[in-house]
Amino acid sequence: MDSRKYIKKLINSEVVIIMMFSALLFSCEEKVESGKTQMMQYPSPMVEKTRAHQRIVNKEIPGFTYTLNNILSKPVEVYSTDSLF
Repeated sequence: MDSRKYIKKLINSEVVIIMMFSALLFSCEEKVESGKTQMMQYPSPMVEKTRAHQRIVNKEIPGFTYTLNNILSKPVEVYSTDSLF
């Protein structure tokens, strides 16, 4: 008789645990938003009207320059001062 009460109590506790777990599972369903709106983008601060962009004046610097054409994928200009050689 005691074993029947124990088994009945055990089954009841398992049922309660399963019901609690399923209630928790169904309450955590994912909420889907309909018609998501895209977040606004901030305009770039680097526009021509922000500040004037002056061009740098090219000036000749003493030394010599040579171009490496066939070593790399693009031509590269190399500068060396007169004091180096």
